[in-house]
Amino acid sequence: MKGHHERAYDYVRRASDLARETSHPDEYVILNNLARVLMHKGRYSEAKLVYEEALKQAESKADQPVIERIREGLEELEAKTLKVQVLGEKSY
Repeated sequence: MKGHHERAYDYVRRASDLARETSHPDEYVILNNLARVLMHKGRYSEAKLVYEEALKQAESKADQPVIERIREGLEELEAKTLKVQVLGEKSY
């Protein structure tokens, strides 16, 4: 499964870079995907920053469905972060 997350990260990172370079109006959707991949790779600090940027952009567009998904992702990330703190699991 780790290889799948690496490939997913590579693709979504490229998509994120392109969205930023072209000022794509839905960049926040791609950022949400990037944050999710980072979370699944255990890179919680990075994921939080990306989720926060995605949320900021989504709120500026008043895109409620995406805002909900981002908030759900942040909640899942918070739960995973807490688990790491309690159980001493590894995160990056």
